[in-house]
Amino acid sequence: MFKKKNIILAIGDSFTDPNYRSTIKHLSYKEKGGWPMWPELLHREIERETGESYELINLAMSGTGNDWIFNTFIDALAKYNTRIKIVLIGGSQWMRTHVVPSDTRFNPQIDNANFFRPGRPEELKKKFTETYEKAMMQMWYLYSNHIGFENTIHHNLRIMWTMMHMCKDRKIKLIWNQLLRPLPSAHFWRKRLLKYGSVEGWEINKNLQAWETLKDTLRKTLSDHHISETVLKSPYAKFLVKHKKNFYGFTWSNGMPWDWSSHDDRKEKIICPTIVVDGKKQVDVHPNKLGQEEIAQEMWKVYGNYLVKN
Repeated sequence: MFKKKNIILAIGDSFTDPNYRSTIKHLSYKEKGGWPMWPELLHREIERETGESYELINLAMSGTGNDWIFNTFIDALAKYNTRIKIVLIGGSQWMRTHVVPSDTRFNPQIDNANFFRPGRPEELKKKFTETYEKAMMQMWYLYSNHIGFENTIHHNLRIMWTMMHMCKDRKIKLIWNQLLRPLPSAHFWRKRLLKYGSVEGWEINKNLQAWETLKDTLRKTLSDHHISETVLKSPYAKFLVKHKKNFYGFTWSNGMPWDWSSHDDRKEKIICPTIVVDGKKQVDVHPNKLGQEEIAQEMWKVYGNYLVKN
């Protein structure tokens, strides 16, 4: 009987999604996507180096968060079981939320209504999105005493801790490549709160003293130092740091995230070049063809031996 190939499983967001296309209108169709993503490039290197044939299953989907990534990993593990030999995770932003009943993927940095499936009534989209925005803003305001931040960090560490344990127990090789900076900057949240600053129960725009206090809190809480300190004080730290070779893009592991803010010196290579339209800059922060190749090259440099050794 024909033996099925072993599997390389890839999961992530738009930085990993093989179907990703840029939404920047003034890019040509060819410049918007369609190039091999970093898991496919690694797949080629692994087969070339080992002489073995693998099936690459890339389930990445734009706009997803790490809880969606985890659920998708569990589903794939249940379906393919022992055929999975390598798992490549493109770590997403930690603020993203997967609403399970509606399979809605929310990203607080963009228009959330875009993540509703086609055919849903516009009024339902609007109502759901406004409710979500309100909940997000209240969380970041009311829990600016660090509780909300700590819960968000622990939620994502819990996902990584569990996946690492499961892969270790099954002798699956795992690489978690934290492509995006885990939490948005304080500057982003200040802008977001100013835009959505009036929700039921509080009006931050009209309370300058509260605003100044919150600015200071955001700046401190979202600093790399504070995030790292929260991670290392968590109950998951000991195990994750012990297996830090499996993680890329954290202060306690190799490398840095791959979003453009962490690679300003190389962003013209990693992302599509800036386009000026009507005097305004338009830029897609997603890695272009050269960016995907650079990510794959770095992953192969750091993890090549790990991926091909028995």
